[in-house]
Amino acid sequence: MKLKTVISFILSSLLVSSIAQAQTPDQARQLAQQMGYSEKDIKSLLNEKGKNSNELSYLNSEEYTRLRDDLEQDSTYRVFNDTLLVEEAKNEETQVNKETIFGHTFFKRNFVSRSKGLVPGMNLPTPKDYVIGAGDKVFIDMWGSTVSSFSDTVSPEGYVNIPDLGPVYIAGVTVEAAQKRIKTQLSTIHSGLMDTESPSIDIRLSVGSMHTIVVNIAGEAQTPGSFPLPGMSTVITALYKAQGVTDLASVRDIRIYRSGKLIDTFDLYSYIGGKFSKTLTKLQDNDLIVVPSYSARGELSGEIRRPMLYDFKEGESVESILKIAGGFNANANRDVVYIKRLSNGDTLSIGVPKEKFASFKIQDGDVLSAYAFSGITKNQCTIDGAVHTNGSFALGDDVKTLSQLLKLAGGVTSDAYTKWCIIKRHNDVYEPISISVNLENVLLGKDDVVLQENDNIHIHSLKALVNESSVYVTGAVKIESEIKYFKGMTLRDAIMLCDGFAIDATQAKIDIARRNSHTNSLLPSNTAAHVITYNLVENPQAFDVTLEPFDMIMVRQSPDYKAQQYVMVKGEVVFPGTHVVEADVVRLTDIIEQTGGFLNTAYIKGAQLSRRFTEVEKSQLEVAAKIAYEEAKQIKGDTTAVKFDVNQIGDTYTVAIDLERALADPNSDANLIMKEGDEIFIPAYTNTVKISGYIMRPVTVTYDKKLKWKDYVNLAGGFSKGSIRRKTYAIHMNGAVSTKSWGSLTVEPGDEIVVPGKEMSERNQFNFANIATATSMLASITTMIAYLTKL
Repeated sequence: MKLKTVISFILSSLLVSSIAQAQTPDQARQLAQQMGYSEKDIKSLLNEKGKNSNELSYLNSEEYTRLRDDLEQDSTYRVFNDTLLVEEAKNEETQVNKETIFGHTFFKRNFVSRSKGLVPGMNLPTPKDYVIGAGDKVFIDMWGSTVSSFSDTVSPEGYVNIPDLGPVYIAGVTVEAAQKRIKTQLSTIHSGLMDTESPSIDIRLSVGSMHTIVVNIAGEAQTPGSFPLPGMSTVITALYKAQGVTDLASVRDIRIYRSGKLIDTFDLYSYIGGKFSKTLTKLQDNDLIVVPSYSARGELSGEIRRPMLYDFKEGESVESILKIAGGFNANANRDVVYIKRLSNGDTLSIGVPKEKFASFKIQDGDVLSAYAFSGITKNQCTIDGAVHTNGSFALGDDVKTLSQLLKLAGGVTSDAYTKWCIIKRHNDVYEPISISVNLENVLLGKDDVVLQENDNIHIHSLKALVNESSVYVTGAVKIESEIKYFKGMTLRDAIMLCDGFAIDATQAKIDIARRNSHTNSLLPSNTAAHVITYNLVENPQAFDVTLEPFDMIMVRQSPDYKAQQYVMVKGEVVFPGTHVVEADVVRLTDIIEQTGGFLNTAYIKGAQLSRRFTEVEKSQLEVAAKIAYEEAKQIKGDTTAVKFDVNQIGDTYTVAIDLERALADPNSDANLIMKEGDEIFIPAYTNTVKISGYIMRPVTVTYDKKLKWKDYVNLAGGFSKGSIRRKTYAIHMNGAVSTKSWGSLTVEPGDEIVVPGKEMSERNQFNFANIATATSMLASITTMIAYLTKL
């Protein structure tokens, strides 16, 4: 950021006369080098902007402005261009919601950083009343009979060193006074400066980079404290650096103290409103800015240009605050405003007439509202419906009757219903009435109606009088849809509007369900609809049967159509992969036969089957889980029961199969019937056993057929505190679960022995995988969930 500030200074120096001596790239580089920066640093930034370092002095004004705007985003030293910033502030405040306090967003960084009114401080001409201080870089130009330019930085002691003259003290005085002082001193060696009437030599002093001051900010600032600022800073600059004010702040009476004395106050509302006549006070080193808390605040609402919250000054009038808020909207009733005021715990409603706006004083908590006019529009009537131009029309000498209004509206459309129309109006006591008119006679000139203010004429359309109707096509078509009915529509039309038959459709049975509508009947019917069946294969002419409104066409699926079904086999088989279900009934052993048999490494006992949930199975599972949850929570008083979310179980579940038994006896129930999407996994032999749960140390050990389940638990250090030994169970590789019963628990290779505990934080959460594995039948699922909630 420091580098960019220096380059910005160099570029601006080429454009202002205060450093007119830097007219070449070499001189610009020399200035930067004197400030401690290398040629490499200067080239780096210029190359970023697409400029060669040799082009430094030849930037045009547009290029300079664009580069300056880029650089200023990183500049620490910023000041405000009053006019531009005030206009942006007004726009900003107008866009915020009514809960915002007017003026408080003015100092926010997210607003100020976007403002085009911000420029680096060194690019502005230094005013004559600027007080010079240590650290300022001053430039002195002489022209006339003697031409000379030199610059120096004001020393900590307040001096600048002038060639051939020596040190001159200028700290603590204005630019104008410093210029006079240096001129007086230089006149001792340049006689041309002595002639006050027509001097042969002129002198000018200007300030380049300004010194830094430290300003203290207290009170309701967002970040009160001490801040380094450029020498030309004002209260606005300082509050920007403090990130604005808090919601408790008042921006109407911000105070500036110098050496313990109040030297100025600042009212932001006057500043934004353009009524701040005096020049903003330039801050000096060690000044104190105090942002007080608000003493009165209220709301302006309704037909106000800026409806929001406002800080009030003591004794502020309705007229004053309305001007600050931008005044009334165009539709506002400007003759009166209404104020809701708190008084001893009650709310008073006060109407303030226009003549008291200047004298009526606003108080803390007041809500001022302006309302819109709600009168009836004069000399107007409306027409809509089947005319070429719908809308409101003024009544007058040219439009007095219905026929004249119809002519002005472009006449009726071709679908207009001309037998009748209706005029809605109000009588003398403002009761709504209607007048029926034979529109055909009006159009033929046989009759007419004199119109009145606020008459509403509606011309009906024949389209609107016709009942909209549809036909419905469902079943084996490409797009099942509801189709808008048109007279003469055929069965072929309806099928084609659905993009034709689906691939699995049969044309041998097409059913059309037709409504039983007897509009002239006086007695109810027991028949809601009747069904007509067509065989388009035997009777192709039926394609051209005419449909009636609201017919429902049902295209059936061919009974012998079946898409190919697949089963996936993975693991230790000769030919793993996808295998086709070739018949209606294919069993587990049929698929294994297609794989070419097992590899030597296969562990048949551990074979698993993964199956997709059907919608029915998911629904049953959800019902069962809900029953178990309510039983655990209400009947048993279990407050830790967790609701079951069926979406957490995924799309598949594990079926515990006994492949060894199925191969031994293909006619047994173990030889499952395969379903579309089934996935069989044949694992490799695993000779380990895992022990987990409430044991001393979870561990995996080598399988030993001589060991019992308790022996495996002892290999894990035995039971830990809180374990429920009688509930110990084993999860087999095929997904089946064996529980301890009368002291026995079968353990096989690849099994996991689980010891549950009393203090398990998730003891009442449903084990979705185990629920799904157990069965897809409702009764079995219910039993398993009820069992698990007791753990």
